[in-house]
This record gives sequence, structure tokens and C-alpha cells, in this order.
Amino acid sequence: MNEYEEKIKELDTVIARLESGDISLQEAMDLYRRGNELTVACTELLQQFRTEAQRVMEETEQFIQEASRQ
Repeated sequence: MNEYEEKIKELDTVIARLESGDISLQEAMDLYRRGNELTVACTELLQQFRTEAQRVMEETEQFIQEASRQ
């Protein structure tokens, strides 16, 4: 499992615990904070993936253009 999948799995666990309603207010606040941290981390990872995919697509297009000139 990669880092993104691990964070999503943990976020699912956090959400399930929050939705259970069987926790103290302090635990709910701690879980809420952790959920926010995981959301930010996942968003950052997705942005990195998008950037990398864009770079690969640009390199591929450049390669195709160069190949078609020959």
C-alpha cells in the first residue's frame, strides 16, 4: 500500500470513530484534528501526483513531436 492509500485508510478509520458517537469530547477533538491533518496530507500528495502526471504528459508530447519531425 502506498502513502496515499495508507492515509486514506486512516482517514476512513477516523471518520468511522467520529461517526460512532461513542467517544469523549476530547477524543472527538483529537480525531477531528487528525482528520484535518490527513486531509491536508492527501491533498498535497494528490497535487504532487498531478504535477508528475503533467510532467510525464509534456515529455511524451515532446517526444512524439520530435519523432514526427524525423
